[in-house]
Amino acid sequence: MNDKMHDDLGPEIPARQILQTVIPALTLIFVGAVICAIDFTFKFNGVGCDVFNDVIGTILIAIGVFRLAPLRVHERFELAMLFVRVAAILAIFNAFLGNFSLSGWAFSLGRSTMNLIALAGIIVFCFAMHWLSLAAGLREAARSWLWTTLLFGVFTIIPVGLAALSVFVALIFGTTFHFNSTTLIPGFIAGSFCCMMLVIWAVSLIPVVQFYLSVTRMRQEAEARAASEGRRLGASAPDAD
Repeated sequence: MNDKMHDDLGPEIPARQILQTVIPALTLIFVGAVICAIDFTFKFNGVGCDVFNDVIGTILIAIGVFRLAPLRVHERFELAMLFVRVAAILAIFNAFLGNFSLSGWAFSLGRSTMNLIALAGIIVFCFAMHWLSLAAGLREAARSWLWTTLLFGVFTIIPVGLAALSVFVALIFGTTFHFNSTTLIPGFIAGSFCCMMLVIWAVSLIPVVQFYLSVTRMRQEAEARAASEGRRLGASAPDAD
Protein backbone atom coordinates (compact mmCIF):
# COMPACT_ATOMS: atom_id res chain seq x y z
CA MET A 1 0.00 0.00 0.00
CA ASN A 2 2.87 2.36 0.78
CA ASP A 3 4.41 1.63 -2.63
CA LYS A 4 1.11 2.45 -4.33
CA MET A 5 0.86 5.70 -2.38
CA HIS A 6 4.43 6.60 -3.34
CA ASP A 7 3.67 5.92 -7.04
CA ASP A 8 0.65 8.19 -6.79
CA LEU A 9 2.90 10.95 -5.52
CA GLY A 10 4.93 10.90 -8.72
CA PRO A 11 8.69 10.69 -9.27
CA GLU A 12 11.01 11.05 -6.31
CA ILE A 13 12.57 14.51 -6.02
CA PRO A 14 16.38 14.36 -5.62
CA ALA A 15 17.79 15.75 -2.39
CA ARG A 16 20.12 17.97 -4.41
CA GLN A 17 17.15 19.65 -6.08
CA ILE A 18 15.56 20.30 -2.68
CA LEU A 19 18.74 22.00 -1.47
CA GLN A 20 19.51 23.94 -4.64
CA THR A 21 16.00 24.99 -5.73
CA VAL A 22 13.36 24.48 -3.06
CA ILE A 23 15.11 25.76 0.06
CA PRO A 24 16.30 29.08 -1.50
CA ALA A 25 12.80 29.67 -2.88
CA LEU A 26 11.17 28.93 0.50
CA THR A 27 13.67 31.25 2.18
CA LEU A 28 12.57 34.07 -0.11
CA ILE A 29 8.94 33.33 0.71
CA PHE A 30 9.70 33.35 4.44
CA VAL A 31 11.51 36.70 4.25
CA GLY A 32 8.61 38.14 2.27
CA ALA A 33 6.11 36.86 4.84
CA VAL A 34 8.09 38.47 7.68
CA ILE A 35 8.17 41.80 5.80
CA CYS A 36 4.39 41.61 5.31
CA ALA A 37 3.89 40.80 9.00
CA ILE A 38 5.93 43.80 10.20
CA ASP A 39 4.27 47.21 10.00
CA PHE A 40 6.75 49.98 10.83
CA THR A 41 5.83 53.44 9.56
CA PHE A 42 7.57 56.73 10.24
CA LYS A 43 6.62 60.25 9.18
CA PHE A 44 8.85 62.96 7.78
CA ASN A 45 7.38 66.41 7.13
CA GLY A 46 3.92 64.97 7.38
CA VAL A 47 4.61 62.23 4.81
CA GLY A 48 4.32 58.64 6.02
CA CYS A 49 6.70 55.92 4.89
CA ASP A 50 6.29 52.19 5.55
CA VAL A 51 9.82 50.82 5.95
CA PHE A 52 8.64 47.23 5.53
CA ASN A 53 6.24 47.83 2.65
CA ASP A 54 3.91 44.92 1.86
CA VAL A 55 4.60 45.37 -1.86
CA ILE A 56 8.23 44.36 -1.28
CA GLY A 57 7.17 41.39 0.81
CA THR A 58 4.61 40.13 -1.71
CA ILE A 59 7.11 40.51 -4.57
CA LEU A 60 9.63 38.33 -2.69
CA ILE A 61 6.90 35.77 -2.03
CA ALA A 62 5.93 35.73 -5.71
CA ILE A 63 9.56 35.28 -6.80
CA GLY A 64 9.90 32.31 -4.45
CA VAL A 65 6.63 30.80 -5.65
CA PHE A 66 7.55 31.12 -9.34
CA ARG A 67 10.96 29.53 -8.68
CA LEU A 68 9.10 26.42 -7.54
CA ALA A 69 7.04 26.32 -10.75
CA PRO A 70 9.43 24.06 -12.76
CA LEU A 71 9.14 21.25 -10.18
CA ARG A 72 7.25 18.19 -11.41
CA VAL A 73 5.69 16.15 -8.63
CA HIS A 74 2.18 15.17 -9.77
CA GLU A 75 -0.86 16.79 -11.33
CA ARG A 76 -2.35 17.91 -8.00
CA PHE A 77 0.87 19.68 -7.10
CA GLU A 78 1.04 21.46 -10.44
CA LEU A 79 -2.61 22.61 -10.24
CA ALA A 80 -2.07 23.76 -6.65
CA MET A 81 1.02 25.77 -7.59
CA LEU A 82 -0.82 27.32 -10.55
CA PHE A 83 -3.45 28.62 -8.13
CA VAL A 84 -0.74 29.82 -5.74
CA ARG A 85 1.01 31.73 -8.52
CA VAL A 86 -2.25 33.50 -9.41
CA ALA A 87 -2.82 34.30 -5.72
CA ALA A 88 0.75 35.65 -5.41
CA ILE A 89 0.25 38.03 -8.36
CA LEU A 90 -3.06 39.25 -6.93
CA ALA A 91 -1.36 39.76 -3.55
CA ILE A 92 1.18 42.12 -5.14
CA PHE A 93 -1.60 44.11 -6.81
CA ASN A 94 -3.60 44.17 -3.57
CA ALA A 95 -0.59 45.38 -1.57
CA PHE A 96 0.04 48.09 -4.16
CA LEU A 97 -3.56 49.29 -3.86
CA GLY A 98 -3.12 49.43 -0.09
CA ASN A 99 -0.76 52.38 -0.53
CA PHE A 100 -3.60 54.56 -1.81
CA SER A 101 -6.41 56.10 0.24
CA LEU A 102 -9.16 55.11 -2.15
CA SER A 103 -12.77 54.49 -1.17
CA GLY A 104 -15.92 53.08 -2.71
CA TRP A 105 -17.69 49.76 -2.56
CA ALA A 106 -16.06 48.43 -5.75
CA PHE A 107 -12.56 49.15 -4.42
CA SER A 108 -13.32 47.57 -1.02
CA LEU A 109 -15.04 44.59 -2.63
CA GLY A 110 -12.10 43.97 -4.94
CA ARG A 111 -9.55 44.12 -2.13
CA SER A 112 -11.65 41.84 0.10
CA THR A 113 -11.92 39.32 -2.74
CA MET A 114 -8.16 39.38 -3.32
CA ASN A 115 -7.58 38.95 0.44
CA LEU A 116 -9.73 35.82 0.46
CA ILE A 117 -7.88 34.42 -2.57
CA ALA A 118 -4.52 35.12 -0.90
CA LEU A 119 -5.64 33.36 2.28
CA ALA A 120 -6.76 30.34 0.27
CA GLY A 121 -3.40 30.43 -1.50
CA ILE A 122 -1.57 30.05 1.83
CA ILE A 123 -3.41 26.81 2.66
CA VAL A 124 -3.00 25.42 -0.86
CA PHE A 125 0.71 26.25 -0.80
CA CYS A 126 1.26 24.45 2.52
CA PHE A 127 -0.49 21.35 1.16
CA ALA A 128 1.69 21.55 -1.96
CA MET A 129 4.83 21.62 0.21
CA HIS A 130 3.49 18.62 2.11
CA TRP A 131 3.12 16.70 -1.16
CA LEU A 132 6.57 17.84 -2.29
CA SER A 133 8.12 16.62 0.96
CA LEU A 134 6.46 13.22 0.55
CA ALA A 135 7.69 12.95 -3.03
CA ALA A 136 11.21 13.77 -1.83
CA GLY A 137 11.01 11.16 0.93
CA LEU A 138 11.18 13.81 3.66
CA ARG A 139 8.65 12.36 6.09
CA GLU A 140 9.36 14.64 9.06
CA ALA A 141 9.13 17.72 6.86
CA ALA A 142 5.86 16.43 5.41
CA ARG A 143 4.37 16.16 8.91
CA SER A 144 5.74 19.59 9.78
CA TRP A 145 3.99 21.13 6.75
CA LEU A 146 0.70 19.66 7.96
CA TRP A 147 1.25 21.44 11.28
CA THR A 148 2.04 24.63 9.36
CA THR A 149 -1.25 24.28 7.48
CA LEU A 150 -3.15 23.79 10.74
CA LEU A 151 -1.52 26.76 12.48
CA PHE A 152 -2.10 29.08 9.53
CA GLY A 153 -5.73 28.00 9.54
CA VAL A 154 -6.24 28.56 13.27
CA PHE A 155 -4.23 31.73 13.84
CA THR A 156 -4.45 33.46 10.45
CA ILE A 157 -6.94 32.09 7.94
CA ILE A 158 -9.96 31.74 10.24
CA PRO A 159 -9.83 35.16 12.01
CA VAL A 160 -8.59 37.21 9.07
CA GLY A 161 -10.78 35.30 6.64
CA LEU A 162 -13.90 35.87 8.74
CA ALA A 163 -13.11 39.59 8.94
CA ALA A 164 -12.60 39.81 5.16
CA LEU A 165 -15.74 37.75 4.56
CA SER A 166 -17.74 40.04 6.86
CA VAL A 167 -16.61 43.08 4.87
CA PHE A 168 -17.36 41.21 1.65
CA VAL A 169 -20.93 40.35 2.73
CA ALA A 170 -21.53 43.85 4.10
CA LEU A 171 -20.51 45.40 0.78
CA ILE A 172 -22.73 43.06 -1.21
CA PHE A 173 -25.81 43.83 0.91
CA GLY A 174 -25.00 47.53 1.15
CA THR A 175 -24.54 47.57 4.91
CA THR A 176 -21.64 48.64 7.11
CA PHE A 177 -19.41 46.54 9.34
CA HIS A 178 -18.31 47.91 12.70
CA PHE A 179 -16.32 46.52 15.59
CA ASN A 180 -17.16 48.07 18.95
CA SER A 181 -14.52 46.98 21.44
CA THR A 182 -16.23 48.66 24.40
CA THR A 183 -19.35 46.56 23.77
CA LEU A 184 -17.60 43.22 23.34
CA ILE A 185 -14.98 43.47 26.08
CA PRO A 186 -14.79 45.09 29.54
CA GLY A 187 -13.68 48.69 29.77
CA PHE A 188 -10.43 48.02 31.62
CA ILE A 189 -9.36 45.66 28.82
CA ALA A 190 -10.48 48.06 26.11
CA GLY A 191 -8.30 50.69 27.73
CA SER A 192 -5.31 48.47 27.01
CA PHE A 193 -6.29 48.02 23.38
CA CYS A 194 -2.74 48.65 22.11
CA CYS A 195 -1.40 45.89 24.35
CA MET A 196 -4.11 43.56 23.08
CA MET A 197 -3.20 44.33 19.48
CA LEU A 198 0.44 43.62 20.29
CA VAL A 199 -0.52 40.23 21.72
CA ILE A 200 -2.68 39.48 18.67
CA TRP A 201 0.19 40.44 16.37
CA ALA A 202 2.59 38.18 18.32
CA VAL A 203 0.14 35.26 18.13
CA SER A 204 -0.26 35.80 14.38
CA LEU A 205 3.50 35.19 14.02
CA ILE A 206 3.17 31.62 15.36
CA PRO A 207 2.40 30.09 11.92
CA VAL A 208 5.23 32.14 10.38
CA VAL A 209 7.63 30.61 12.92
CA GLN A 210 6.23 27.15 12.14
CA PHE A 211 6.79 27.90 8.43
CA TYR A 212 10.46 28.54 9.22
CA LEU A 213 10.67 25.29 11.21
CA SER A 214 9.18 23.36 8.29
CA VAL A 215 11.75 24.84 5.90
CA THR A 216 14.51 24.00 8.38
CA ARG A 217 13.33 20.39 8.66
CA MET A 218 13.24 20.08 4.87
CA ARG A 219 16.79 21.36 4.63
CA GLN A 220 18.10 19.13 7.42
CA GLU A 221 16.46 15.99 6.04
CA ALA A 222 17.61 16.79 2.51
CA GLU A 223 21.19 17.38 3.72
CA ALA A 224 21.16 14.08 5.62
CA ARG A 225 19.76 12.25 2.60
CA ALA A 226 22.30 13.87 0.24
CA ALA A 227 25.13 12.85 2.57
CA SER A 228 23.77 9.30 2.73
CA GLU A 229 23.52 9.14 -1.05
CA GLY A 230 27.10 10.43 -1.34
CA ARG A 231 28.40 7.74 1.03
CA ARG A 232 26.46 5.06 -0.84
CA LEU A 233 27.84 6.17 -4.19
CA GLY A 234 31.36 6.30 -2.72
CA ALA A 235 31.03 2.78 -1.33
CA SER A 236 29.71 1.41 -4.63
CA ALA A 237 32.43 3.07 -6.73
CA PRO A 238 35.09 0.62 -8.02
CA ASP A 239 38.40 0.70 -6.21
CA ALA A 240 41.01 2.63 -8.28
CA ASP A 241 43.69 0.17 -7.20
